[in-house]
Amino acid sequence: MKILSPAIFITSYLLTSTTYGADDSVTRLHALYDVTRERHLREDPRRASEDGDKRYNALWPDWTLASIQAIAKADAAALDALDKISVTGLDEIEQVNRAIFRRMLQNELDRFRFAEHERPLDQLNYSGGALTLNEIAGVISFDSVRDYQDWIARIRGVDALVEQTIALLREGIKHKNVQPKHIILRVREQLKAQVVDNPDQSPFFEPFKEFPPSIGPAERGQLIGVARVAIRETTVPAFRKLDAFLA
Repeated sequence: MKILSPAIFITSYLLTSTTYGADDSVTRLHALYDVTRERHLREDPRRASEDGDKRYNALWPDWTLASIQAIAKADAAALDALDKISVTGLDEIEQVNRAIFRRMLQNELDRFRFAEHERPLDQLNYSGGALTLNEIAGVISFDSVRDYQDWIARIRGVDALVEQTIALLREGIKHKNVQPKHIILRVREQLKAQVVDNPDQSPFFEPFKEFPPSIGPAERGQLIGVARVAIRETTVPAFRKLDAFLA
């Protein structure tokens, strides 16, 4: 469930030429890169948001165990497909691309094998979990009413992610795969920023403190009102429930 930097893919694209060339192996490699990258954007919409791709801006990843297992299965299939592509004739740049891509897939499979998903919270947010979901707003360009509506949709979806997080924590408890107590204490301390009495103090409210000139006063007021309700009725109760679970 960790959000991976798109830099791996960007590096791959920077190292390659703009055309696939005649070699079948290169064509197949690039096709596999493209298909896998697109799948990863769907699986974790935050990655798409980081890339400036707004197609999934109203969505969060699915952190159910079934989804995590399906992603691991897809990554294993991609790795298998990669290993079936001949490396004969690949130039040095393409070999580097392939090595980077293979390492990325293997790292993801290792994380699944060692059940990293059963430890979805940590004080440094290495897990990319629920603790700092709001931070993705910092890389989104809020240029239109639709952008704000998408963010409200994400606010309303926080409770589902928190429920999924708790379910993963229960799996970890079942398998004795848990974070040390001192880390959980720090996580609970950080959760205080999310459990607020005034919605305007929520980190999720930050985008509504500033609007582009193209959005008029009436629309601003409406968006702010809806956001406040969503925070009050969804995110605050969700994080309060998470804190109670960790207590």
